[in-house]
Amino acid sequence: MPPPKEDMAKWEAQFSQLMNSQRDELEYGTDMQNSWEGGIGNYEGEKAIQFDAEGIPLLGAYIFG
Repeated sequence: MPPPKEDMAKWEAQFSQLMNSQRDELEYGTDMQNSWEGGIGNYEGEKAIQFDAEGIPLLGAYIFG
């Protein structure tokens, strides 16, 4: 037998509040900006990422170590 609709609504609200609070704790913007400034966005220079005509990154041969 399913729980009453009032309980379902209350549980859904609590779940939504919990998920939103956890999402708000994450700082995607700051982390992404730090990564970009740390070199991910560097498309020039000796170690710049190279792409082919289709936009696929050109990777060197994998070396097993």
